[in-house]
Amino acid sequence: LAYRRFAAHLVPDGVLVVEPWFRPEVWVEGQVGANHVVAGDITVMRMNSSWLEDDGRVSAMDMHHLVGRPGVVEHFVERHRLSLVTPEEHFAAFDAAGLAMQHDPEGLIGRGLYVGGLA
Repeated sequence: LAYRRFAAHLVPDGVLVVEPWFRPEVWVEGQVGANHVVAGDITVMRMNSSWLEDDGRVSAMDMHHLVGRPGVVEHFVERHRLSLVTPEEHFAAFDAAGLAMQHDPEGLIGRGLYVGGLA
């Protein structure tokens, strides 16, 4: 459905760029990750834990955010659920949406990149 909506918004010579989520075979279940940044008097930290759902086809993560300012630290949690999709499944969806796409397996950050437009 998303690719059909993308196609509906493309102008005739428009370009669609899709950076996918992880493929099923590279997702690491149980991984804990963390990032933080300090900017002036604000510090933001994110720590996440991950697991699999729906017979291993959906990655799930709880992202815990800490936002610290002088005198106060706030905490909130976001749950992310993202499908783990193979390149073949992406191409089937692109074709069904009337898109002609090319695949760069490396992409910008190692997860691949799809570039193309209307077929």
